[in-house]
Amino acid sequence: MFVRLLCCALYTLSLVVHGKIEIRDANVATLSRDDIGMIFYITVQNSDICGYEVKVSMIECTEVIDEKDKDSGFMYLIGGHMGYLKPKCYKNVTLLYPNMYLHNRRGYCLISLKFKSDHDQIQQKKANITFDTWISKSVATPPILRGYYSKTEVRNCASPDLDPLNKCKPVDCHRKYLGSRNYFNKKWQRCQKVPVCVADPSKELVDVIFTPSNNKCRDMEKSVTKSDLQLIEAGTLKGPCEETYQSLLNIDCHYGKLNNVTGDCECDPGWMSAPFDKDQTDVANLFVYHMCNIEVAEWYDTSSRKIKVMALIVGVRALFVDELLRLGLMQLSVCRF
Repeated sequence: MFVRLLCCALYTLSLVVHGKIEIRDANVATLSRDDIGMIFYITVQNSDICGYEVKVSMIECTEVIDEKDKDSGFMYLIGGHMGYLKPKCYKNVTLLYPNMYLHNRRGYCLISLKFKSDHDQIQQKKANITFDTWISKSVATPPILRGYYSKTEVRNCASPDLDPLNKCKPVDCHRKYLGSRNYFNKKWQRCQKVPVCVADPSKELVDVIFTPSNNKCRDMEKSVTKSDLQLIEAGTLKGPCEETYQSLLNIDCHYGKLNNVTGDCECDPGWMSAPFDKDQTDVANLFVYHMCNIEVAEWYDTSSRKIKVMALIVGVRALFVDELLRLGLMQLSVCRF
């Protein structure tokens, strides 16, 4: 035991100078359409005669949404203790980025690996992993997306926040950016951060509110000017309050079309929507309302067939019972004579 610890100590000291642990690969695992996370993996090799406890953690992740928009504030990789790396062995250490919207993402993550030897010597390494799941008709399928989609369902969209696999409809901003960009700006076709509107708690009435029509905080104590009154009298005042209801709601008509007059979806035959009270949607435009996504045709046909079969069974049983009663009455009549 003493000899082994001595060897480990000597090798650990030499590790600081020469390095006995090497990173052989660092990448992102292949994705499937029903995955709920992106797996970052690093393959490490231990050429030492001593074993090491391995711990991995994220330093920083940056998503490149476009050339002018880079965000390092919302991606978080889940790592932790990866177990024991035996001498002269390889090991894959992994981190998970939980997210249900995995395509059309680009960026890079800086990852820290810490190795603790049997002699409590610690070594640290870093790895930089890039990821690219961008989808386009003019771009070859990324290796990590093989089998993820078909070329026939791809559309080239004008914004990274329009889904190329869903007819360029807006993405669910909550799902894609994990709560950091909850507002979908219909004008710019982009998910944006929602401002924090802080009211004064000492005041009797709310003095600051959030307006979902323009994603801004509004000062409720701002006085009405003379020019505002003139515009009101002339009937030419236009503002967020005059926007139609459907412009405030972010609706996805899965199997239907949006009616621009009512703001509702007109569902295709065989489809319906779950009911929701539009008067209670206080955070309009912050959530995607899914409509025409409940199939009813198959249920109706099945139920119709069941009803017909049950009616036939009831009818046959009624005739059978009637016949038994008739025969019973005839026997009673015979017995009397």
